[in-house]
Amino acid sequence: YRYKKFAQFYPEGFLKSDDSDISKYARERFDLLAKELNVHQPGKALEVGCAYGHFLRHFNGMGWQAWGVDPSGPETQFAREVFGLKNVLNCRLEEANLEKASFHLIMAFHVLEHVSHPMVMLKDMVDLLAPGGCIAIATPNLETISVDLMEYFFYCQAFHLHTFSKEILREMLERCGIEVVQIIDEVKRTFHTSSMLLIGYKRAKPQTLQKKAVSFSQHFVAKTEALVRNYHSSLQTRSEILRKNFSTWIKSRLRIGIYGAGLHT
Repeated sequence: YRYKKFAQFYPEGFLKSDDSDISKYARERFDLLAKELNVHQPGKALEVGCAYGHFLRHFNGMGWQAWGVDPSGPETQFAREVFGLKNVLNCRLEEANLEKASFHLIMAFHVLEHVSHPMVMLKDMVDLLAPGGCIAIATPNLETISVDLMEYFFYCQAFHLHTFSKEILREMLERCGIEVVQIIDEVKRTFHTSSMLLIGYKRAKPQTLQKKAVSFSQHFVAKTEALVRNYHSSLQTRSEILRKNFSTWIKSRLRIGIYGAGLHT
């Protein structure tokens, strides 16, 4: 985890507004899940990486016990104080000391790609899930990432450590004892045009999965290799353009101002 001291400081008015993009997107995702799951029958839900609580708060209104964990202090404080999510914990999942096999629904939206050991996190979540309970995982989809999206969002070393395909993530969930029943492409927001949502249920009796080599089609392998080649080629071309421009500007003794001089810049 790299988020212990990280927080995105959005204006408070933006975070509280039901008309903000973050609130609208959370509502759309909740409505999508509500169509697939029986959310009208109250249970116990956990969101891993709940941030400010925009998604989790909708479960409070449905009579659910809504729990959340997130390593960002300011964001979890907002969730508790503004949205009244009293069971939101400021810690990592393995530090939360939650009761095993006690949750009916566990969710993690664009979290798995940020952690060093995603398989360990999946196993931890499945351990907390009651037999027959539901898990919903959303991540970027390697197979549909464009070159620009790869560069600016999904291959940013400081934040995204992994990128998954549907085939890979399904295999990981199956190995953790989850039967995947649905894979949904999420295309509601520009920055999530390559997002996928996998929904599955914990098997009542864990199956003994034999170790096997994961084999992928030649088409998938070729597509993955092409994506990586295009990414590196694009990055190299843009870097060369920047180097040439900076060299010219410096020789001309121009004053250089960089707007948005953050991580990607």
